[in-house]
Amino acid sequence: MSGSIIPTPAYKAIEWSSFVTQVEYQRRGFISLSLTNFDNNNLPQIAVGSCVEIEGALFAFPSNDSIGGTPSVGINYIMLEVSGQGASQIVNGVWTTTAPTWFDSRQGWYNATGTKRYAGGCYYDGSNYTKKFIYFERIIREYNLDNAIVTESKIGALTVSEGKLAASAVSQTKLKTAMSSVSQAGPDYDDETLPGGEYGFYPQIKMSDTTSTVWHVLISGPQTANHGGWTSYRTSITLAPPSGKTIYAQQRYVTSSGEIYWVFIKRFKTTKEIISVWQAPDHPCFGNGGKPLLVPHPFGNYAPDIHEIIVINPSKEEVLEIQKATVVEDELKPNRDMIEVILEDYEIDEKQEAEWPAIPVTVGLPPDWHEKPMGSPIQPIRKVIPKPDYVKVKKLKRK
Repeated sequence: MSGSIIPTPAYKAIEWSSFVTQVEYQRRGFISLSLTNFDNNNLPQIAVGSCVEIEGALFAFPSNDSIGGTPSVGINYIMLEVSGQGASQIVNGVWTTTAPTWFDSRQGWYNATGTKRYAGGCYYDGSNYTKKFIYFERIIREYNLDNAIVTESKIGALTVSEGKLAASAVSQTKLKTAMSSVSQAGPDYDDETLPGGEYGFYPQIKMSDTTSTVWHVLISGPQTANHGGWTSYRTSITLAPPSGKTIYAQQRYVTSSGEIYWVFIKRFKTTKEIISVWQAPDHPCFGNGGKPLLVPHPFGNYAPDIHEIIVINPSKEEVLEIQKATVVEDELKPNRDMIEVILEDYEIDEKQEAEWPAIPVTVGLPPDWHEKPMGSPIQPIRKVIPKPDYVKVKKLKRK
């Protein structure tokens, strides 16, 4: 059944004319419309009870109304076509792939000539009707099945191309933040690559105790020592604590990944004494150029003749267990860093070798990720990380 017109009564008196003029302005652009199957992937209809203004006339839908035409793969819009004359006018929804235009004079989304109003639309992949949306003034109201929440974005016509909706793309609303940290034991110092790189926020630091002494935290290298430079941008921090002390730095950063958790440990070859630890849900090259051959590990002062690097990739269950152990119930004591938990509650299983990750992991986001509207698909940059020959892959075990 089609939507039918609600006639505006004739009038003669000046007062009645003024009243109707007010009503006409109030209803201009009016749309009170909903779609069936809005929260699932099934074919939608214009729902019973919907009402919409089109070129000064109001149309109501006394029952669910099917949308005519055949949708195409990609973004499809619901265009309202009016037929008939006077009080016999009816309106039907039809599918179209032509994006609408906003008309200020009509306060609505219309076709290019301003004669056919648009009600909403969805994305059609050949079998499923997803990402349904409805036009409310200049607002698109969308049901997002990916995170099962209703979002509102003050954007114009929805113009997301099919290519941007690839299965490997990730919505900007799915970008998250992750916490990472590095540590350095004194009296040594190191230029350590901060996790997250260009996607990171300003780091926070803490010390192993409250001793009043010289604690160095710099962008690059202590003032009293020479060190090699680097020619590609990276986010580094130099930690130089006094002997017997440790400095920790933690950084929150924007990410979409977390396929593999990484723990890098630098220690002396002979004594096995741990000097530096680095942990994050992303490889060190993430946000630091995205090239694992240039940033294979986070330690700027790695010397292969005296140091060795251990890589540990804890499981999700192990990471969750470590994260829970960071919480200290005593209100007078600070929570522990994940590195502290790793060093205090665990040890390296020296007898057991582990496999190097073989799956592609995210090493960066596209250059224009921050310019995209909220909800836009983003294609992360993923690579398989090659294993350096000098790196040992181990597992953790409880002490």
